Amino acid sequence: MVAFDEFQRLAHCPGEPLSIIRSALMGPGRAGHVTLLLTGSLRDKLRLMLHTSTEPIWDQTHDLELPDLDPAALADYLELRFAATGKPASRSAIDHLLALTDCHPKRTQHVAFHVWEAIPQNATVDPPAVQGAFEALLASGRDNTDFAQIIDTLLCGDDTDVNDAKALFLLAGGASPGSEKDAHRYGLPDNRSTTRALQRLRDRGYVTRTAHTWRIVDPLLAAWLQTQNPLGED
Repeated sequence: MVAFDEFQRLAHCPGEPLSIIRSALMGPGRAGHVTLLLTGSLRDKLRLMLHTSTEPIWDQTHDLELPDLDPAALADYLELRFAATGKPASRSAIDHLLALTDCHPKRTQHVAFHVWEAIPQNATVDPPAVQGAFEALLASGRDNTDFAQIIDTLLCGDDTDVNDAKALFLLAGGASPGSEKDAHRYGLPDNRSTTRALQRLRDRGYVTRTAHTWRIVDPLLAAWLQTQNPLGED
């Protein structure tokens, strides 16, 4: 078995990485001998890579939806891991960390490491320490370079791409995608334009729709967008 975590990131690699994987691991003589486990936190983008007829491994995968992590079990795990490294964390600190990451597997690990790295040995992690480390992570530019690239690419594109950027800011700013007034505030023609932009962003893997609610998949991207929101001071 060969496992690829955050497989959708290969879509941004130069060359043809999916063709290379298919040739190396899925060629003649390997059927029944090699199993690939392809996982990713951007589910819609992952689906595009696996279920688009122009992609090299189209129609050769079986989808399994992993369940969301149980918040209580994840909190227990984090509490034990912090304590085991000599940097115990209060339960309120753990709860605040999970509120910031929305229990997102990758981002919870990412933020927890930065919190741990910022805390002196034998010190206790409290909510202000979590918040401080989180804000430093957002401001660093070292670990979120993809975010600026996402927005810059959209804003430098055509009118459709620019509308997608505006819809991202609208969603991150807590505005209503169905509101005509909010659409105008963010420079979108109307709420139908907002919906179309969000549907395109869903295809790109940046947002998802649960029941009747749109949300940004990556909680760190959502928080970063809030700091860049052109209407953030309104």
